[in-house]
Amino acid sequence: MRRSSILAALVNAVVLLVAVGAIAWEAVRRFSEPTPVAEQTVIWVAMIGIIINTGTALLFLSGP
Repeated sequence: MRRSSILAALVNAVVLLVAVGAIAWEAVRRFSEPTPVAEQTVIWVAMIGIIINTGTALLFLSGP
């Protein structure tokens, strides 16, 4: 059981590093070749995040 949790942590770390590398690669690529931002998508994703964060905060306020 101990080994599986260590392997899961290792896989998690590798996946996170790959994701960070992909995001960094895309950021560098966009600096050299800027593209317009999809404003509507950004607004909707932000609104969904605000709703989820508000719901989570309300759950914490309600207590255990």
